[in-house]
Amino acid sequence: MSDILSRLQGALGGEFRIERELGGGGMSQVFLAEELGLGRRVVIKVLPPELAGSVNLERFRREIQVAAGLQHPHIVPILRAGQADDLLYYTMPFIDGESLRARLARQRQVPPLEAARILRDVADALSYAHRHGVTHRDVKPDNILLAEGHASVTDFGVARALDASGGPTLTATGIAIGTPLYMAPEQAAGDPQADHRVDLYALGVVAYEMLVGEPPFSGDSPQAILAQQLTATADPVRRRAPETPAALAGLVDRCLARDPRGRTQSADELIEPLTAVATPPGAVQAGRVGRGLRARALARRWAPAAAAMLALVLFFAWELRSRAQAARVMAASMAAAEAERFDEVFDAVDGAGADLSSRRYRSLAARAAGRLVMETTPAGAEVQLTRVSPLESFAQRTPRAAGRAPLRITLVAGQYLARLRSEAGSLEVLVTVAPGGEVRLAVEPAADTVGSQVAVGPGSARGAGTGPVGAFRIGRTEVTNAEFQRFVAAGGYRDATLWPDTMLIGGARRARAAALGRLVDRTGVPGPSGWANGAFPPGEAQRPVVGVSWYEAAAYARWVGARLPTTDEWYRAALGDGDAPFPWGADAATVEQRANFGGVAATDVGTHALSVSPVGAHDMAGNVREWVADAGSLPHTRLAVGGSWQEPSYGFERGYSISLEPGARRDVVGFRLAADHRESGGR
Repeated sequence: MSDILSRLQGALGGEFRIERELGGGGMSQVFLAEELGLGRRVVIKVLPPELAGSVNLERFRREIQVAAGLQHPHIVPILRAGQADDLLYYTMPFIDGESLRARLARQRQVPPLEAARILRDVADALSYAHRHGVTHRDVKPDNILLAEGHASVTDFGVARALDASGGPTLTATGIAIGTPLYMAPEQAAGDPQADHRVDLYALGVVAYEMLVGEPPFSGDSPQAILAQQLTATADPVRRRAPETPAALAGLVDRCLARDPRGRTQSADELIEPLTAVATPPGAVQAGRVGRGLRARALARRWAPAAAAMLALVLFFAWELRSRAQAARVMAASMAAAEAERFDEVFDAVDGAGADLSSRRYRSLAARAAGRLVMETTPAGAEVQLTRVSPLESFAQRTPRAAGRAPLRITLVAGQYLARLRSEAGSLEVLVTVAPGGEVRLAVEPAADTVGSQVAVGPGSARGAGTGPVGAFRIGRTEVTNAEFQRFVAAGGYRDATLWPDTMLIGGARRARAAALGRLVDRTGVPGPSGWANGAFPPGEAQRPVVGVSWYEAAAYARWVGARLPTTDEWYRAALGDGDAPFPWGADAATVEQRANFGGVAATDVGTHALSVSPVGAHDMAGNVREWVADAGSLPHTRLAVGGSWQEPSYGFERGYSISLEPGARRDVVGFRLAADHRESGGR
């Protein structure tokens, strides 16, 4: 038993019984196993430790999760992914067949009509994946499985999941992220703008290899092959394999264009011509050696009709299955839709994988669905959606891949948490879809860094706002203890440029030195009032910093090149353009499950995902009150807004903002930062 097999079996022993190793490639070892709970055979693919050590685990899980949302007849689904004994693995159903690689090793070339059928199935899979925002990036014969006369594509999303840095084509271990023989020139060059057309190029290489008997380029090393991909032009297919039908050869040659603009632009464009090549008028072979001339003549006469009949039968079989599924979903959903029991409708639709944009579900969609139109800056962010209700089971619900922005999708009415991920950063926003309505969102993922800020567009402030608010940026969360610690450690309390000459503390106006002498922690060291020896309490690094005066909040903001938000800006970021009373909408019944009101202490920032504001800012309702730049209603005071963990939910309302002396330090008051649009600070 290999070391990895033994470690894997030990870690997964209660769930899987590993039967044997099936082999593998540069990026995985492959094992056949029985999933004990379901009694089914699965394939477990394990990353070698030397590769797993260089992989960003969070990105690996995120990319695999996106790929796991792909459900298509010609895509081998990913069932689960995880980490066991420091081994990264994922599981897929066991397909009792062979890979196209094994077929080519046994039989150097594939007959053109059979090659066209294989390519049609692969193009169908790629078309579906590309519509859902997923690019394979490693299409090759090893990842195409043949069984029961059909081809299926495996390992969707794995190449991108392993590319932890998001750019290089070869890892530090020398293992290719993508396979050089099948890499498009822009992929080989590490072009960050490379898109789904890399899959079309790879499909062209696979087609060339099936028809000609070898790939269009070869070399003694990966680097030599990549150099040819970047500089050479493949010989036309019919020069190497003259028996190839001209229509098929033309498709392959176009896929192999070095410039992606010269290629076929989508997998959709390949399906119909490949189908035509795979089922020509003479494809039904009725005549055989040993039969009379008359039998062959009859076969030639009836072959076109037989082929058409077969196509018609297959179409009607698919049509009947689709209609039957639609009938089941409609039967299970229409009564619930009429009664506005949308969670029941969602369960029926989600369980069947039904597409509500299809004409079959038009009447159901009209009663129980709406549309989400989402754009991101920059474009291309991956979008996952998780239905919020029933709220009590939200944490156990699996996010569904919705594709890449810009996207337009039909959803069962209700609220969804949208998680966006891109190279630029991430964002979470709540989306509420009404029956027959359309929600349009234009958002900008924020950098995944300490103190990251989300963009807020211009508009009006809610409540007693004084007028329009220009575009600005605001902290995704309150400033944390860990962030404020950097300010303390860097001597922020000793930097006179950060502080006013006099400060109002304890009811008296004090000179800077005397005032700073009172802004100390429990041990007399400069810092927030609840700290000791210049350090925050153990285990509270990600909690909002509290026990800081307005002056300390403003000094920290200057130190990082930012500022405190105005009250109008704060409430605009909290409520957006809607008229709901809370950041998450009008649902007051679930406030204690969404936000930290009436609690026992502050929680780590971002803990309450379902309290996120329309612009993606967390914890604006509850947790801690926050200092803003504006003067309070009483002379010589400043405002603290948003309510805290000690208060009831109405503490969030603008009318319940409290006026405090700017030198006051409360254990329920913290702050978050703001900046003018596109400004960014930080140390």
